[in-house]
Order: sequence, then C-alpha cells, then structure tokens
Amino acid sequence: MKLNKQTSDAIDILTACKRTPDDLVKVGDISEELGLTKLMGLKLANRLNKAGLLRSVRGPHGGVTLTEQAEKMPLGQIIRRLENALYGDAAAREGRNIDAYFDEAFEAFLSVLDQTTLSDLAAKPSTRPVKKAPESLAAEAPVPLRNAKKRGATARERRA
Repeated sequence: MKLNKQTSDAIDILTACKRTPDDLVKVGDISEELGLTKLMGLKLANRLNKAGLLRSVRGPHGGVTLTEQAEKMPLGQIIRRLENALYGDAAAREGRNIDAYFDEAFEAFLSVLDQTTLSDLAAKPSTRPVKKAPESLAAEAPVPLRNAKKRGATARERRA
C-alpha cells in the first residue's frame, strides 16, 4: 500500500521536527529541506497543528515543534489521524462492500506501522531525494528588448 502524497509529506515534516535539536523550526526551512513549496509546507503544518501533532508559535522567532502527544504516538496512529481528516471516518463508508475490504487492508497496513515511532524514523538517514531549484538561467538566456533599435536584439547584444 502507498500513502497519499500529502500524508507522506506531513510525516516527513514531523520527522524533520524530531531530527532538529532546536525547540522551534521554521516551516520555510523544513519545506526547503524537503523540496516542498513554502505554501505546501505551511498548509501541511496547519493540518498537523489541527490534528494536535504540531505546536506552532507565531512571530519572527516562532516556528513549529512536535507536541508531546506526537512524540509518543505510534506512526500508524499518526497516519490514521491524518487520513481520517482527509477522507472522513471509515464508519461513514461502511455501507459500501468494496470500501470495507479496502478499509480492512489499510488497517492491516497501519498495524505494522503501529510498531514504529517518529524517533525510529528520525534515527534513520533520510532517503528522500531533495529537489533543488535549478540554477538561475535568466543571466544566460537572451532577453529580448522591446524598445531595441535593432529588431530581435537581446540585452547582451545591446550592451555589446
């Protein structure tokens, strides 16, 4: 089974908070480290805050940190909390036959993850590839000038 991307990224944020020795971590720093946009990092941090897994402090010296509850909670419980927030409670879908089988399989999947904690994940080196922003190509690419005397002249050609 595979987790949805947002849940996977949210767990990566929690793990990054666990790995960081400082009390508060900037969401922008975590987002950059994980190769997420700052907006997506903020969205996931807000979701984790509402789920009671992150505590946030506003202001220039603010950031996020794990709650005591998240530190002690098994990974399967964390995923249940995040997935239920996305899809609603499994009891609401109980009437559909195929969904009951998927819910049962997902529970079996999560029962294995109940044997793992964030501390276990944080102790292992990250295998997630870090997405780096491409180097600025603006300086190398020719930029056409609108008011150039010579038709099709670029900024470099005009300076030369």
